[in-house]
Amino acid sequence: MPLYDPSLGTNPEQYSALLTSTLQNFQPQLVDNFSDATPFNWCMTQNGRKRHLRGGTNIEVPLMYSGSEVQAFDGYDRLETEPVEGMAPATFLWKKYTVPIVISKDHETDNMSESAIIDLVSAKVKQAEISFREELNNDLINNGLTGASEDASAVPNSMRVVGLTDICQNATQARPYGGIAGDTYTWWVNQYEDVTSVFSTYGVDAMRTCYLNCSRGNDAPDLILCSQDVFELYEATLVSDKRFVNTNAADAGFESLMFRGCKIMFDRDVMAASMFFLNTNYLTLYVHPDVDMAPTPFREAENQWARYSRIFWKGALTCSNRARQGLLTNLVVA
Repeated sequence: MPLYDPSLGTNPEQYSALLTSTLQNFQPQLVDNFSDATPFNWCMTQNGRKRHLRGGTNIEVPLMYSGSEVQAFDGYDRLETEPVEGMAPATFLWKKYTVPIVISKDHETDNMSESAIIDLVSAKVKQAEISFREELNNDLINNGLTGASEDASAVPNSMRVVGLTDICQNATQARPYGGIAGDTYTWWVNQYEDVTSVFSTYGVDAMRTCYLNCSRGNDAPDLILCSQDVFELYEATLVSDKRFVNTNAADAGFESLMFRGCKIMFDRDVMAASMFFLNTNYLTLYVHPDVDMAPTPFREAENQWARYSRIFWKGALTCSNRARQGLLTNLVVA
């Protein structure tokens, strides 16, 4: 039976049910496509770096900032048993995003077939996916900052996800991260250098220093996320027959290069002339499993001749070790 019969009028319950079930069928695809849409999102879905977490008004991440005291002893020396205060939690707030999917009732009254409805919802889902990808990816990198700046005077949007620009700050460490002030607690400070030098002269040297500063033994950065201009500058330094790429990133459809075994990828949301050195073993993208691109049932809009649903996302990006993260800025072209 068609969804619209001139003699009977529209069947709103049947229409809404079909819209809702069609949208729900698209949810896994929307989650997968969103996660694979940008380099940073893709990296954060690899090797368990995206985790589902239920409950709680915030997310607490335990931090180890000093180890137990190691004592050398001999014979009957007294052995120390005093407890060591070396654990503190970093606290992160959940952030929530939504995008509407609106279907005009013109479509409903045009006697649409089920296949036409599926095509329509597919197009609307794609539109919502693009909007989410652009908005959330920018926030995961730039904290909702306008103009994307690591400058201490910049004030992030408190409604948006706290991103890489707060994990990796400049030398002032002016903004607390995870509720802990880096300018007070030196163990909670990222590596940073304002290069202010021509890349061809000092760029690779600065990269080497930042990489090593972020490393302890084999615990080293596994992702360098940079702006497109810096990616091109680094690529220009490579000999054509030694242009190494990361095969996993290439298989996912992303351009990449390699530096000391670390993949280098560019993202257009990274501020110009900059490089993030990231050890993703200490980064986690927490997402609520019930609000991971979750759609609501379609319902009639109050002030429009339309039906609508909303897609919701709830999550937070966390870091448990800022000392293993780094930032280079002002890598000058010429």
